[in-house]
Amino acid sequence: MSKGTLFIVRSALSEHPTLSSIISKEDGVLLRAEACYNASAYVGLGVATYALEQDVNACGGHHRTTGVTVINDAQWVELTLQYQRTISE
Repeated sequence: MSKGTLFIVRSALSEHPTLSSIISKEDGVLLRAEACYNASAYVGLGVATYALEQDVNACGGHHRTTGVTVINDAQWVELTLQYQRTISE
């Protein structure tokens, strides 16, 4: 069974003021680029949270990703297939 929506975000949660009101428990968030700097804010949404490994490394490493599943490009492709739809900012 497919999950809800995978939100692919590249910036801080503060740049997405409506996200917390539209996201549901069956949704997920994939962090890219600058979004990895404050991954804990996204973890606070209470949904599955992922980050691309190369973006995590570019933002200073894995110490920023407590509660986040770090994935590679191949896993990203597989992840998108688990959700009914994806929305990128």
